[in-house]
Amino acid sequence: MQIFFIVVFVLSSQLVHSVASDQKLGYNPYPFGTTIFCLLQHPILLTMSVYYLGWLWGIVLFLCHLFGIIHMTISWVLDMPVFFIKTEGAMFKYMKLKISFLPVILVTILVFTIVSFFATNFKSLLFLLQNNTTYIIVAVLITIILSVVRLIVANKMNNVE
Repeated sequence: MQIFFIVVFVLSSQLVHSVASDQKLGYNPYPFGTTIFCLLQHPILLTMSVYYLGWLWGIVLFLCHLFGIIHMTISWVLDMPVFFIKTEGAMFKYMKLKISFLPVILVTILVFTIVSFFATNFKSLLFLLQNNTTYIIVAVLITIILSVVRLIVANKMNNVE
């Protein structure tokens, strides 16, 4: 359940960030619905992170989501298909596809959060990480590597433009 929490949290955070970025660029065919679905995910993500990590680390993880730190370090990789889209029509289809995943991920994280209350213990991920420091070291190394790769990709993209 802890691994599924990490996957669902990162995917949901990335989707909310990506859809919000598309809205900021001016593409939003459903301005009312996308905003509501994005806003509804925030309290659920906060609840999930507090339940799995405890109050302090859960709030810190949620703030990392809220300020886009998760996107800047880890989940930016999920936006890589944008680099391979050649036409504007395909880009709009991709953006619409991301918007269509909002209700699906909302229901998924809501069900997962409710099931977590019955299936796992409070702070279960925090206890797992405290007992196995290897996981923390691997996570930090992956984050550093992905951050460096992001800087290289961003530098290459600036040189192309």
